[in-house]
This record gives sequence, C-alpha cells and structure tokens, in this order.
Amino acid sequence: MTEGQPESILGAGAEELFSRLLAPWHPLLTSELEARASDVEELLAFGLTRRSNSAASGLSPVDPGMVAAELSGRNTATAETLIHQAAPLLTALQRLTREHRRLTRERGEVLYLHEAQSMEQAIAEALNGVGHEILACLPQGPPDIAASQVATGVRTALARGLPVRAIYPNVARQQDHLRSHIEAVTRRGAQVRTVPWLFTQALIIDRHIAFLPEAVASQVPDRSGPTGSAGRHLKIPNPNIVAHFVDHFELLWAMGQHWDGAATSGDLLPITLDDEELAILRFLDQGLTMDAIANRLGVSERTLSNRLAQLKGKFNVTSLYALGSRWQALQDSQSIPGPRDPGAADADAD
Repeated sequence: MTEGQPESILGAGAEELFSRLLAPWHPLLTSELEARASDVEELLAFGLTRRSNSAASGLSPVDPGMVAAELSGRNTATAETLIHQAAPLLTALQRLTREHRRLTRERGEVLYLHEAQSMEQAIAEALNGVGHEILACLPQGPPDIAASQVATGVRTALARGLPVRAIYPNVARQQDHLRSHIEAVTRRGAQVRTVPWLFTQALIIDRHIAFLPEAVASQVPDRSGPTGSAGRHLKIPNPNIVAHFVDHFELLWAMGQHWDGAATSGDLLPITLDDEELAILRFLDQGLTMDAIANRLGVSERTLSNRLAQLKGKFNVTSLYALGSRWQALQDSQSIPGPRDPGAADADAD
C-alpha cells in the first residue's frame, strides 16, 4: 500500500481473491478456493460474495457499492440509536456524579456526628475492630462523650497486646483525678506522655479512622451543660487525611515527657546543660552543619555525635528536629542565658 492510500478493511489476500472472482476468463478452481478458505470466509463475512451454484467457482461477487450502501444504512441507524441513548445516559451520569461528590464530601472524607449517641456508637464500632494501635490526644483528659466506649476499647486493646499511646497536657501531673486515671491505664500497659502546649483532641484508630471535635482544643467546651453540648464531632475515615493527625500526634509524642507519675511545678522538668551543650544547641538554632559545629567547638564529628546523643537523652527525644523544638520550648519557659561566643571572649581579652 503506497503512502497516502487509504487503509483497506480487507486483507490483501481477500482483495486479490475478489479481483479474481471478477475475471470470468480466469476461473478459480475448487482446489484453489479450498486452499484459500480464510480469504473466502472474509469475503463472505463482508457480503462481497455469496454462494452460488450457477457460478463455476461456487462463489458470486456482489457489487461493492451495494454493500457500502447497506453498511452505511446500518451504521447510520446504529449511530442514531446511540445518540438518542447517550443524552439521557449522560444526564443520569452527571446526576450520579453530583451525588457521588456530595456523599464523598459529607460522608467519605468527613462524617459529622451531631448527637452523643451517634458519636458513642461510631467510636464503639471502630474500637471493636481495632487491629493495630490506638493513639489519643487528650488535652482536657478523658472525653465526656463516649468515655465508657473509649475506656472499654482501650482495656480490650491492651488485653490483646495492642499498643495504646496517649498524650496529655502537663497539668495532668498536678490534677489528682487525671493522675489517678493515667496511672490506671499505664498499669494496664498504656504509654503516656505529657506536653506543655495546647493541642487538638483526637482519637486515632489503626491510623485509618480519626475522631475529633469540630472545635479546636483551645475552645474549651462548656462542661456545665449536658453531655454532648460541646457541639459536633467529626469522624474521618480517609487514611490520607488521618495521616495528617498521625503526624501531629507523632510530633507531640517525640517532644513529650514520659509519664513517670512525677508531679512538676512547671511545664517542663528541669534540664541541666553545660556550656558545651548550650553552644551545640545555639549552633543548631543557627542552622550550622555538623562539620561546622564540630569545627567551632574544636572537636571531632564523632565526639559531636556522642554529645548530641546525650542531649537527645536529656530531652527525651530521638531526632534533631524534636531536640530543636524541645530546646525552643525550654527557652520560652525558663530564663536560660545563651552561651558566649568564643570570638566574644577573645575580644574581651583584648
């Protein structure tokens, strides 16, 4: 086939056979037709030939123009039918698309729970199916709504050996009712840490479902009202959105103080730092690299790495990011003089 020539719907063998059928002076033998059975079937399928006892070959060619007219008529009728069917189909699909988006928005991404009973039922169902872990951010202690369901779910999870981690505010160390509650769950195996900052209440189950109040943690609910008067709660079953709250929990956990039952008078346990540790923390604040900090201190990078490990231990963290956050919080809560720059000491000596 030459360039620019339209592509044929027939195979080359079928086209050549059709041309032979149109040439009566060169009749086809029965044995030859039997050898070309696939080409014959192709011509019969397209209607370009028909069986004929009067033809020497047993096949009679059909005018391609008639075949084309018949195919065009059938295709036109089919196209008209499809067009008539497409309009209501598209309308129905558009309606379903709007409904899908509405349900995804209102129920798939965030489900609003208006009544205490619906909140309790939703939490109970989720806790009944827990298979991995329970994470809880509790800025005001155990929630009034669904408290019994959460307590039952936590006890069941701990009995099954599943990890349960909870974060409370530092004030829990001074409040007797919270201390007794925390000591009870830690005796069962729960892990608890406290932080000095405001944070959002959340209950996260298996990192796939999150429950939280619609209001942020700083908006303390009116505890003088009846149970459930704090407003709507949210159930979020989308793992991609839940991942945001998991990240928030893990950040707080990394910066939190391990619950050891000790009461504190301040937001943070006292931390004693020597001059070199203060210098390391200040250089980290400045964004210096490990190599640059080691050079400033006149120590090897291995020695610096060991000092950083000791600092992480003092602050009860596992990453440099968490160390920086805890250091910043400590500076904000206590009056800590910054270390003197070695260059400043030389200047004073002059």
